[in-house]
Amino acid sequence: MDNKTERVVWIDWAKSICMFTVILGHCHIHMDYQFVTQFIYSFHMMFFFFLSGILCKRDISFDSVKKDINYLLLPYFTFGILLIVFDSLRAGTFSLNLFLSKLYSLFLGDDPSIGPIWFLPALFICKQVFLIVMKSKQISRWLYFAFVLMSFLPVIYISSYQLNMPFFSDSALCGFPFFVVGHESCSLCEYLKKIKWHILLICSILLLVFSAFICRVNGFVCLADCVIGNSVFLYYINALFVIASVCMLCLSIDKNNSFVLTTSYGSIFTLFFQCIPLTFFNYYLPIILGYPISSYSLFLAFLYSISTYFICYFMIKYLDTHFPKFFGLRGNLRKL
Repeated sequence: MDNKTERVVWIDWAKSICMFTVILGHCHIHMDYQFVTQFIYSFHMMFFFFLSGILCKRDISFDSVKKDINYLLLPYFTFGILLIVFDSLRAGTFSLNLFLSKLYSLFLGDDPSIGPIWFLPALFICKQVFLIVMKSKQISRWLYFAFVLMSFLPVIYISSYQLNMPFFSDSALCGFPFFVVGHESCSLCEYLKKIKWHILLICSILLLVFSAFICRVNGFVCLADCVIGNSVFLYYINALFVIASVCMLCLSIDKNNSFVLTTSYGSIFTLFFQCIPLTFFNYYLPIILGYPISSYSLFLAFLYSISTYFICYFMIKYLDTHFPKFFGLRGNLRKL
């Protein structure tokens, strides 16, 4: 914990880095660099489940469920409605039937095309399932670990039959093992903090290189669509190796930074808002400059992603002061 912010600094770094990969993954990167997108999709949303597991300390109760509704479901519906309105404005014409159809899909929670905010209801489901599973610890630790081991199995069935469960429960079940691993890794992370930073950095690089090789072998992965590539074993190994690599990198840095703290604190807002500046960069900027709308180089993808992230950073600072509740914020940024 940082004495000033009372936050876990390395987790702020991890969330901020992971959110940047989400933005980068939504850029129109040219096919020559398509492996970058493939690599990002192989771990980034799994990483958010992992970090959420580390931060989950509560027992199940009415207050805990109410808190999750306020900070996960309320932003999901707020962002979803805003995205539907935004898409209607982009289309230039308004169709009431199409608008109602998208609204129905939003409330049913079965359309991954809503964008990365699918993660919010999926995390809500994941947390409630985990808090129930945690109750089994009071009966027997063996029973708890039996549930943990079984949690790795549904992804095989879901991906094989391409199930599309309401409220993104399919994605929640596929992300659940990473949530559990995160929760059980708290003591390991505390141990890693005692290792010298340069050793952590070397281990981080080695794991990253090895996981890139595994990713190429396993193929494309997408947690939103429950696509796991060629092998469920490689799916888990690749994601966990990258997660471990980024954790070691962040533990080796572990320095407080205002930008990192703000973007980590407002990561839920960035999940939604990133689509607006990225739409400008992906579609309207080429039209303004007189270029065809197409994919672009890795350099431009990084440039547009960094620009988008800074726009989100300033929006988080503004909204946290004026309209925190509906955007997954808590009005606490000035205290941090």
